[in-house]
Amino acid sequence: MSDKRIGTWAWAKETGGRLHPSQRDAVLREMLKAQARCAADLSRPARDAIAKMDIDLIRVPDSALAKKVESHVSKLSPASLTNHVHRTYYWGSLLAQADGARIDDEELFYVAALLHDLGITDQHRCAHEHIGDFSVDGGVAAHDFLVGEGVTQERADAAAEAIVLHVQIVGEEFGAMAKYLQDGAWTDLSCLRASEIPVDQARKVFKQHPALDIRKMFGEFAIEEITKRPDTRFAVAAQAGQQVGAPQLFPWPDRPEKIG
Repeated sequence: MSDKRIGTWAWAKETGGRLHPSQRDAVLREMLKAQARCAADLSRPARDAIAKMDIDLIRVPDSALAKKVESHVSKLSPASLTNHVHRTYYWGSLLAQADGARIDDEELFYVAALLHDLGITDQHRCAHEHIGDFSVDGGVAAHDFLVGEGVTQERADAAAEAIVLHVQIVGEEFGAMAKYLQDGAWTDLSCLRASEIPVDQARKVFKQHPALDIRKMFGEFAIEEITKRPDTRFAVAAQAGQQVGAPQLFPWPDRPEKIG
C-alpha cells in the first residue's frame, strides 16, 4: 500500500496538496512543535561537528543530469530564485555534515534541491487545475522533467516527494534527502537552522550565490499564495511562524548590517 501521510508523493497526487479542514489543526500543531524544537536548539552550545563544517568538502555533482538540471532551472527562474535553490543545496549539505547524516544519492539530492521551487516559476505555477499547492506544482514539474531525462521512476518519485515535503518541517522518518532539502530551504528563507552554520561558511555561499532580491520576491509570492490557496501546508506554516515569532532577525550574511 502506498504511503499517504500528509506531504508524501502519494498524498500529493491524490489531494493536489489541499488539506481537509480537519487536518489543518493537526498540521499546525506539528509545525509549532517542530519550530519550538528548532528555537530551543538556538540556545545550545555549538556542537563540535558544527565547528568542522567546511563548504570545501562539498563536491557539487557534475554529471550530465546535473548539468541539464542546472540549465533547465536557470532558463525558467529569475537569478534570485536560481541562487536560492543553489544555496538550499549547500545549507542542506552543511547541516547534514553537522548532524553526521549520510545522503545516499548525492546526485538526486542536488537535482531535487535545484528543482524544488519550479512551482514558483511562471511556467509551472498553477499549471494544473487539480493542484492547489505550489510545492505539488513543483513536484509534478520536477518528476516530469526527470522522467523525460531517463531517470528511473523510483528516483523521480523520491525527488518529487522531497520537493512536496519541503514546505513542512520533517524529520528523518521521510529520509535524509527530504529532511535536508527542507532544512536547507527553510534555513535560507527563514533562518530556521542558520545559527548552526558558521558565518564564514555562510559568507562563502552567499558570495558564490548572492541573495539579490529573493526576500522581496518570496515575500510577494507568499502573500499571493496564502491568499489564493489558504487550505495548504504553506498557509499553515505561515500561521505557525506568526505564533512562534518571526525568525528573520538572525544576522544572516545577506543582511551584513546585522552582523556584529
